[in-house]
Amino acid sequence: MKLTVRSPQSRHPLDRARLQKLARALALEVHRRYASRNRWGEIVVTVTDDAQIAEVNRTLFRREGPTDVIAVRYDPVPGEGPGVSGDILVNAERALRSAAQRRCSPDYELLLYIAHGLLHLAGEEDRTPAQKRRMRRLEQTVLRAVSGASRIVGWTPGVFRRPRRSRREGTS
Repeated sequence: MKLTVRSPQSRHPLDRARLQKLARALALEVHRRYASRNRWGEIVVTVTDDAQIAEVNRTLFRREGPTDVIAVRYDPVPGEGPGVSGDILVNAERALRSAAQRRCSPDYELLLYIAHGLLHLAGEEDRTPAQKRRMRRLEQTVLRAVSGASRIVGWTPGVFRRPRRSRREGTS
């Protein structure tokens, strides 16, 4: 599996190396539990903001406005061998807002979005109420397995970095 994390947005600084490590652990756990019959190909996780994800949402799905996560699965290219590849776009701005509302860490919320996208790549759907309930259970199972803690504990792996204050901001 090749997994790449990109973050073209700059408003919310991230520790990309740490996020890549956690995203890889999530991908391996999703594969182990729910997608063992298909191997992972190439996965690209892109951390976006409201404006970027809204544009993709409009282009791909003809839906207006931002969302939390978009996952696009690519079937294997003939001649390249088996493997599920895909793009996962996650919204850092939405993660920060939702975390405050849900009283969990922004890191947890962002990793929840990545787990959700990986489950979509593995073939899970969430169109019906029953599928949505199943998706929530699978997300929690995967996150608990990777983190060793649940949202209630407030697990914070340090993905989001605090913005640096300039010297001018710190002086009066």
